Amino acid sequence: MSIRVTYSIVPLLLAGLISILYWRFFDDLKPYALVQFVHCIVIPLMVILSPPMYTHSTYWLWVAGFYLLAKVEEAADKPIYSWTHHIISGHSLKHLYAAMFHVFLTLVLAKKPFKLRD
Repeated sequence: MSIRVTYSIVPLLLAGLISILYWRFFDDLKPYALVQFVHCIVIPLMVILSPPMYTHSTYWLWVAGFYLLAKVEEAADKPIYSWTHHIISGHSLKHLYAAMFHVFLTLVLAKKPFKLRD
């Protein structure tokens, strides 16, 4: 199974690289935005529509939500910086929200035993 996971990352890396090259040569961010946001829709759909393979699968909903929030904070960088009277920027908050992935991954691993569901 780990070999399939290793091979499955190749198309994802290619999609990211192609979206950046497309942005560079055609000055169009649509493919890049798609690569950045599609998993915020796909992960919740997978969690809701397919039966979970592992216990604690709902943590992926939290991960997707925090990633989406991180992207919103990044887009609102300057207004947030202004609203907080130059204390913190949206870009800084983006990194804090993106770090929540590791918090939830730690929670999943801490809630052992990790069992396959039937």
